[in-house]
Amino acid sequence: VYVHEKGYDAVVGESTTAIPSHFTTCDLGLPTGGAQVNSQTGLDVYTRIKRVEPDFVMKEDMTLEVLSRIFAQSPEVSSNLYPFSSETGKIDIREQAREFRLKFTSNKLGGFFEGGKTLIHTEPGDIRP
Repeated sequence: VYVHEKGYDAVVGESTTAIPSHFTTCDLGLPTGGAQVNSQTGLDVYTRIKRVEPDFVMKEDMTLEVLSRIFAQSPEVSSNLYPFSSETGKIDIREQAREFRLKFTSNKLGGFFEGGKTLIHTEPGDIRP
């Protein structure tokens, strides 16, 4: 148990360590490859993430990880970690899947973040089997 109002790190005696924190978005995906008004029409394609524009008030760097599934019951696959800082305007990504979630993590000494309106750029991917 740590006292939240006394900083952002775990302090035990002379030892200071970061308290890892993260959040994960809900499942995202466009099963027909694009937004359709009141219908699901079009080719059955993967959703490709092209870019993420992070919007955070933050201290210290964070990472973004794409958690994806090829089918609803497939095992979850983790992407490489995409590091970003408060100066990062965009993160170019080339991941595609049936559904995905984004995991934002802070694990640095002095780390702190508040989320804003992060934008995700998607496009239709390859045709699904």
